[in-house]
Amino acid sequence: FTFVLQNLTFAGGPVVDGALSAGQHCGLDQARARTQSLCTVQYLLREVHFSPSLFGDPRRVRFGISGGNPVAPIFVSYDGSLGGHRSVVSSKLSGFEQVRGCTRLSATYDGGFGCDTPMRRLNVWTPSRGTLRLRGPGYEATAPDWSAPTFGANAGFLQHDGIWGSGIPRVCCAFTGPTEPYGGYGAVVQAGGAYELEGLALDADAALAFSDDVLGLDGGDAL
Repeated sequence: FTFVLQNLTFAGGPVVDGALSAGQHCGLDQARARTQSLCTVQYLLREVHFSPSLFGDPRRVRFGISGGNPVAPIFVSYDGSLGGHRSVVSSKLSGFEQVRGCTRLSATYDGGFGCDTPMRRLNVWTPSRGTLRLRGPGYEATAPDWSAPTFGANAGFLQHDGIWGSGIPRVCCAFTGPTEPYGGYGAVVQAGGAYELEGLALDADAALAFSDDVLGLDGGDAL
């Protein structure tokens, strides 16, 4: 989903763990299973200001907090709320350093990658299909980092996230057919980019979700 922050000013302090921390507790249920890929929340900043009066932790944004997944969240903006960047993605996604228009940022943005193009969430809702492989911008010629909490996601290896440990019963999501636990996969992609997803059959048990209507689906917001 997309979380919108609008007409806000962060001021004062002391700041602890960053002024704006993404993904608190997200994926705690799946940490032992090594899967937290559905924590692909988009944080849309509109008219957000970080006052010079802020003191303490210098981070304006932070990826992951209180055990939450530090790989999957995305910060996005159409104005200057992110220092002029259209998107900031996690430092764990090392392949985005090779994407044109993306550059590694300082600790102010938690060492993430600031990009001048829109980065968005891509989710696949499906029972487990094993490990999928995503190829395209951000996931090219990058050695996988199999250590926690990345588990290969930096190179496009996507692990199934069962949600709440054993998965959501199918009946809750308006799907028909088998009732095995549901869940899915998540990744950060470049809007307008060309991607291939290996290992997935687009059958009746799979549904794709790209970005959210709140982001307008304009200005190149397409996959």
